[in-house]
Amino acid sequence: MIVYNFTVRLDKIIVEDWIQWVQEFYIPKSLSTGHFTKCRVYKVHRDERGGRTYTIQFLSKTDEDLDDFLDNDEPKLLEDQKARFRGRFTAEKTFLSFLDEINERNPVD
Repeated sequence: MIVYNFTVRLDKIIVEDWIQWVQEFYIPKSLSTGHFTKCRVYKVHRDERGGRTYTIQFLSKTDEDLDDFLDNDEPKLLEDQKARFRGRFTAEKTFLSFLDEINERNPVD
């Protein structure tokens, strides 16, 4: 399983409109492609670069599903974002795969 991590830094003036657009358009359209099993949205804290930063993570079933989404579906979705919020955001993509999970242990008395 691959995590497609899409991070967006927004001008404060568009935050509410962008969140609404993401929740009502971008995420539903992305999930409806059938390439992802779930989506998580995070607000990034302690970002020193100004504005507001959010991360959207989509869990892809396979590498092929992710490639198909990136090649065929996402360009149309991101064109809408560019048209609506041009010049008011920056974005970057990263692709992650699970390596390990370590949990806190209860102290031994």
